Amino acid sequence: MEDHGYKSRTHRSCRLFLPMVSSSQALAVAIQHHKAGRLSEAEGVYGAILRQVPQAADALYLWGVLRGQQGDRPMAELLTGQACAQDPKLRLFDAELGGALRTRGAFDHLARLFAADVAVRPGCRLLVRAGTRDPDPALRLHLPGVTLCCIDTFYHDYALVALKNCLAQCRFEDVLFLSDRDFGLPSIRTRLIDRLPSSAAYSRFVLKELHRHIETPYVLLVQWDGFIQDARLWSEEFRAFDYIGARWTMFTDEANVGNGGFSLRSRRLLQATADPDLVEVHPEDYHMCRTYRGLLQERYGITYAPAALADRFSIEQVASGAELTNPVETFGFHSLFRMHGLLDPDQLENFLDDVPRSSLTGGSMILLALSYLNTGRPAQAHIITSRILALEPGHKDKGALEQIHGAAEALQRQNG
Repeated sequence: MEDHGYKSRTHRSCRLFLPMVSSSQALAVAIQHHKAGRLSEAEGVYGAILRQVPQAADALYLWGVLRGQQGDRPMAELLTGQACAQDPKLRLFDAELGGALRTRGAFDHLARLFAADVAVRPGCRLLVRAGTRDPDPALRLHLPGVTLCCIDTFYHDYALVALKNCLAQCRFEDVLFLSDRDFGLPSIRTRLIDRLPSSAAYSRFVLKELHRHIETPYVLLVQWDGFIQDARLWSEEFRAFDYIGARWTMFTDEANVGNGGFSLRSRRLLQATADPDLVEVHPEDYHMCRTYRGLLQERYGITYAPAALADRFSIEQVASGAELTNPVETFGFHSLFRMHGLLDPDQLENFLDDVPRSSLTGGSMILLALSYLNTGRPAQAHIITSRILALEPGHKDKGALEQIHGAAEALQRQNG
């Protein structure tokens, strides 16, 4: 790679700092500076990384974004182009998301969006032809008659990354982002909706309005914290039912398939839930799959997938220690506490910085810490519980937080 001046601009402090940490850890520090608007400090760390690892494509891409923020569009295009040439995951990001923002000169947003993408990078899987290491987009699973859809007016960047991660493995008849902002992306079609101020508003929209936006026979509904994990586990049997989502472990009767955060639904079901007799709407998946299950079956002939098939489709459970030796394999997943294997550990602090306080101190975040602890990663569990306890020393779940926090500290000492 050509030296475009990053060596001469590297801060002496960064040259001393970088040998003490990995390039991945240094990238996390640089992103903290970058997101905070400390561009000079960020540029220094990017330069230090590239001195040590010239093929560090993430640092190169972000340096290009930084140059764009400084008004140097030609250098921004050169550096991001060089980065994409080195890393197929960056090429995917740039093709689906980054390139459109660069074209509009939206470099501030691109810096934040790329930071979100880096945080969830382990969750992006590219399909590789047997016997090679080169990803082949032609291997993506084709799902005709299915719209990939995300509804989000809150976690815009992570929602876009979730859609992009789905597109890494699958092709759909339509890709739709229902949001309150238009992002002008090449493959992800945005349709503007009013802001949804609460989860209850989201539920009402899904049950009563979503059918107006879907034109294909099926919709794969995803969320910022739930997307495709392994397209090889798709089964055409999923389409034999009007609804399939992860099994609920708190119910043991036949109506225990219901999680809606990552779910496949027929358009027939979307139209049926608009029935005015469905008056209870939040949580939408609970009422659709339990409260009104009988009504939807009798009045509209709606069918729900059995639990065994749902277990292949998706999972929404706190990770257990058994997963260390017997990993769960599903087509997709849902919930923040299932992201324990999909978040870059070096980017965890940056990820927590991005999460609104209500989510940071919420139950799903505590369960994410538990998932980390149960799967032998006490450092990540400790980071999360420390952050929550520092923000809310009197947290309503302080006992559970302190228990996870103490167990994480003990395991860290045990591991040396």
